[in-house]
Amino acid sequence: MERKYIDLKKNLLELIQRTDLSRKYNTLYLLNSLPNIFSQSNNSLERELHSFYSQYTSNEIFEMLWDLVNKGILYLDFNQMNSYHHWFFNLTLYGRSYIENTDEITPYDPDCIFEYLNNNISELDQALKFYLGESLRTFNNGYFLSSIISLGIASEKAVRMLSDKYCEALNRSGYSTRKSQIESKYEINKIFQALQQDYNKITTKDKSYFEYTLQEKIKTQVFSIYNLIRLSRNEAGHPKEIIDIDRLDAYSNLIIFPKYLITIYEIINTLDTKPLPTGLNL
Repeated sequence: MERKYIDLKKNLLELIQRTDLSRKYNTLYLLNSLPNIFSQSNNSLERELHSFYSQYTSNEIFEMLWDLVNKGILYLDFNQMNSYHHWFFNLTLYGRSYIENTDEITPYDPDCIFEYLNNNISELDQALKFYLGESLRTFNNGYFLSSIISLGIASEKAVRMLSDKYCEALNRSGYSTRKSQIESKYEINKIFQALQQDYNKITTKDKSYFEYTLQEKIKTQVFSIYNLIRLSRNEAGHPKEIIDIDRLDAYSNLIIFPKYLITIYEIINTLDTKPLPTGLNL
């Protein structure tokens, strides 16, 4: 998503949040002459709206508003449209809740998820970004099975990144035989099981290798979430019968994925900066 669009949406929602939603700004309307109307107002908020809108073309604003409709934040209020040129956008109940809780991370707003990830991960892998984005797009368009499958691919990519980084650490620390064993595995679940086995051996040998808080997150946000996403993806991608993946199934997987991904990057960072303990029976 272009930075300009993200800023446009963020600025508009901030302005909406600062208005009295129970009065006339409960209805958002857009005309080609809207900036000029606001610029002539004596109201400071309306002058600020003029300053905001004048940065963008009508098409850019319409596109952004329509995207907010698609995300369930706004809806078109046909009861208040008195001509072709008057388009009225009202906040949905979810939209009201959304602007009152701007820190909420939700699959209905892919921009906020990527912003959250970018704030916690120094450089998000492009393939991961693509498949997560695909999962979010299909979710917001009601294709929940496709969303689950794309998210499963993103999860597999994250595990392969972790495996690659662990193999580099094995090689640097003199465990070349174990490196070759893991690299010879093809199935993602067998790779993950090998990583889990080695994690247990590492933490048994050196309880401080991973920080305590990271160890807790590995147990709750990697081991458990990986299996949940894998099972959901397998049910969707390798069905024995028609699988009914509903909105809640897809939503629950997407809402936990950012923490899962951030923890994997934290493990990678540890492997990058610390040699493995010596004397491991790998």
